[in-house]
Order: sequence, then C-alpha cells, then structure tokens
Amino acid sequence: MCSMACDKHGALSKMRDISLADRLSVYKELIDKALAEFIMSLDSSKLYPQLRHALLSPGKRLRPILVLLSAECAGGSVEQVLQLALSVELIHTATLVHDDIIDEDEVRRGLPTVHKLWSSEIAILTGDALIALSIKLASSYGEEILRKTAETALMLCEGELIDISAGIKDVSEELYIDMVKRKSASLFKLAAEIGALAVKAPQPLVHALGSFAEYYGVAYQIKDDLEDLVEKSSISKRGMPPLPLIALYNRGDDRLRRKVRDALSNDTSKDSLKELTKAIRAYGIDKYCLSKVEEYLWKAVESLKALGKRPHIECFYQMVKLVNPNFHSKLVTGN
Repeated sequence: MCSMACDKHGALSKMRDISLADRLSVYKELIDKALAEFIMSLDSSKLYPQLRHALLSPGKRLRPILVLLSAECAGGSVEQVLQLALSVELIHTATLVHDDIIDEDEVRRGLPTVHKLWSSEIAILTGDALIALSIKLASSYGEEILRKTAETALMLCEGELIDISAGIKDVSEELYIDMVKRKSASLFKLAAEIGALAVKAPQPLVHALGSFAEYYGVAYQIKDDLEDLVEKSSISKRGMPPLPLIALYNRGDDRLRRKVRDALSNDTSKDSLKELTKAIRAYGIDKYCLSKVEEYLWKAVESLKALGKRPHIECFYQMVKLVNPNFHSKLVTGN
C-alpha cells in the first residue's frame, strides 16, 4: 500500500539540503498518497462514499506527520509507521465528523459536512467506522500502542463532554485548558508517543516527544481559537467558549458580559462579533492569549532539550514556527 509514498521518502532522505518546510510538505504528501491508497481498499464498504468524503477533505495532517517525525527521531523509518500515521488521522477524522453533528456545522474545510450531505445518523455511523478502522490499523503494532490509542479515544470523549457541558458562567481558564488537553492535545501526544514506541524507542525519548506534542497541541488550539474569533469573526454557539471570550467575560463590565452571553446564545451578526473583537483588543485579551500560546510553545521546546542532537529534531522546531513564525529564530536549528 505504501510503495509510492515510501519511494518518495527514500529520495527525500538523500536530500541533505532540503528546507525544513519542504520536508514537512513531503511528509504531508506521503500521508495523502497513503491515505488515498487506503481509501481505495475500502471500496466494497457500504459506507465507502461517506468514508471517502471525510478522509479526502484537505487538511494539514499535523498529527500523522508527528508519527513519522517521532519514529525518525527515534532512529526508525517512515516505512515502519506509515500505517500507524493513518490510524491517527482516521481517529482524528472521526472526531471531526462527530463534532460537526454536535456543533451543527454545515461546512468543514470548505466542503459540506458528512451529516449535511447525508444525515446525522449516517454521519454517526461513519465516525464509528473510522474509529473501528483506526483500531484495526493500530492493532498490528502491538498491545501497548493499541492500549494507548484506546485510552486516548476515551480522553477525546471526556474532552468533548467537558466542552458541551460548560456554559460561560461556569467556565474558567483552567477548565478550558483541561478541555483542550483532553479534546485536542491528547491526540498530538498519542501521535508522538506511538510513533516512537513503534520503533522500540526508550521510555525517556517517548516521554520527551509526548510532552512536546501535548504542549504543542495546547498552543495550537489556543492560536486556532483566537484566529477564528478575531480574524474570521467566527464562534460556535455550542460548547465551551474560546479563551478570548472567557478572558473578556472575566475582565469586562456588566455590559460586555451581557454581549458575550448574547454572542454565545443567539445568531449574532458579524457587526456584533466585530464589536467583541474590538473589546478583545482594547482589553489586551488578544495579546494575553498570544502570551499563553508562547508559554506552551516554550514548554514544548523545553521538552525537546532532553533529546539533544537527534535525526530530524530540527523538524520539531519547524513545527513550533508553524504556530508562531516569529518564535525565536535560533530555535529552528535547536541551538
């Protein structure tokens, strides 16, 4: 299944002067090609149209890329873990399919969501099928990796429960971070850990890579929530409010608090959201959220220090700069 992808990786490994950004781009291409081959193998499934639609939607593939990077950092190869990388992407896609039902979102990555094209019932079955396929792919890598995958799937459910159960009056920044660690960062952590475990990495290396990925996942989600609100004027009416609104609610006056509550409970106009984003800037909430992003990126980078000079360690620093391009430039080389 991975012949084309692995051939491309073999050529890549000989290119010493390829830029880090280009290397990450090639990893994504490897995953996309392997994913397309995997989907072709499902053509006899009764859920094939839905699985194909969900899995072939465009995405960054950061989580499966972490599987590949962690394996190579631990001295292994892409060939050893490519199917495991697909397993992580499948479980991630399953969460998106289910989230879209809960949030009643009609568009995902520029395409209609599964429940919009078919139905909520079919979308639930599609997500369940993706989880089953993910477990099937992970099962060939041994009991420990299978156990970690199952534990993370449970943690994702717990994170989603926290998300949908919390209203603005009940939310604290601490609860938001706990939700993000479970619902978002846990899958980043799983990807890094099992990528290393699959190639027999020692536990200290597995732990360091997992810590990096968890902190990275928290930073990534905070930045994503901030951009959705401030740059795209987009918020979900369901689930936990994003950190900028939590901070604004906690620091604003009664009028602002009322506007935040209204924004989360009503069909808010773009103008109303823009007023909130102005308040976020006026109160310095945007800078505060970016400082939290920086805090978790630094924690991620600190986790890498235990690894010293290892194969492809520079790529982890490059991933940090995907979240913040202005992050201290010397960290790109790990110096």
